Amino acid sequence: YYTRIKFPRLTQLLDLDEEETEKYISELVTAKTVYAKIDRPNRVVSFAKTRAPDEVLNEWSGSVKGLLGLLERIDHLITKEEMMARIQPTKEVKAN
Repeated sequence: YYTRIKFPRLTQLLDLDEEETEKYISELVTAKTVYAKIDRPNRVVSFAKTRAPDEVLNEWSGSVKGLLGLLERIDHLITKEEMMARIQPTKEVKAN
């Protein structure tokens, strides 16, 4: 889905003129069907809600925690492989 879209492209997708498109988006926002901001000077419609900084940091923290968990698991698997390689018996080739 779109989070930002240029106004001309939105009018093309909705098959409406600019006035009708703006009215339609305004009605959807008023009815709380969608969240949108129209930046008239830049002719851009933004559908993404601005998030609070603590929400962004919590999401980032969760992502970093998940990444660290994966790194720990990878480290464990590499260590396990190295240990298995050291204890495997080596085959000696006898020369006749």
